[in-house]
Amino acid sequence: MPPIDINNLPKVLQPYQANIQKTIKPVIDIKLSQADNLPIWASKVGGYPYLPLIHDYPHDSNGLPLQLLAQINLSDVPTNDLLPRTGMLLFFIGGDDLYGMDFDDQQTQDGFRVLYFDTVITDESQLWQDFSQIDAKMRAQDYYSPIDHEKPSLAMSFDATTREMSYNDFEFEQNVLEGKDFWRDVTHDDEDLAEDILEHENIFDGSGHHLLGYPVFTQEDPRSADNALKDFILLFQLDTDNIGDYSIMWGDSGVGNFFIHHDDLKNKDFSKVLYNWDCC
Repeated sequence: MPPIDINNLPKVLQPYQANIQKTIKPVIDIKLSQADNLPIWASKVGGYPYLPLIHDYPHDSNGLPLQLLAQINLSDVPTNDLLPRTGMLLFFIGGDDLYGMDFDDQQTQDGFRVLYFDTVITDESQLWQDFSQIDAKMRAQDYYSPIDHEKPSLAMSFDATTREMSYNDFEFEQNVLEGKDFWRDVTHDDEDLAEDILEHENIFDGSGHHLLGYPVFTQEDPRSADNALKDFILLFQLDTDNIGDYSIMWGDSGVGNFFIHHDDLKNKDFSKVLYNWDCC
């Protein structure tokens, strides 16, 4: 998605041009493509994880294995000021009907796990290669997933760009519209105008797969209800999508996102990440 043309805004948004400009920040867009025989250390969605032999496979507190949602080899990612320059970042989720999310505690890493390894080993003899016991445990139960584990992984490629604050962000109306309501005060309940801005113009759009930037939700921003989360930023988002015959589907056309406090990201501490997904 191209960056916003700040000098060519719809007329109703022109009074907020300076505010919109202030919210523009870097984002790493992710493009997914079907691929065969990716190396175990590749950036990808699904498949088997990069995991050193000295590290146990992640399970939840009931002893059930978590599934690899995605892994990102950070040396593949364009240079930026927030993410580590190197290492492997992995996102695991559970196989229950909530994909491991706990509505009452979205940060305790039981039904999900975020792992970071600061170096990437490329000697396969030092990495997990036999996942047959993990597969057997998964097949022995009803295992839910937003991704298709029966198909090869999806390869990731990355593009550095910028994006303005998304319409769903909990700070949108305060930071962009100076406390005004988008529907009532900006579009004056004109549904066609609102649709033109949000869908056709792709303004304030946080959809898609990306690192950093701003999120999208089908419901509401989980940070809006807790002041302790106000300094959490988007770390990674994986959206519903179809890539060839490969489907990513969060419930009913939803989206999954992971948030982190900016200080924790700076310190490469991924132990308190917030995991959220919602759907229509």
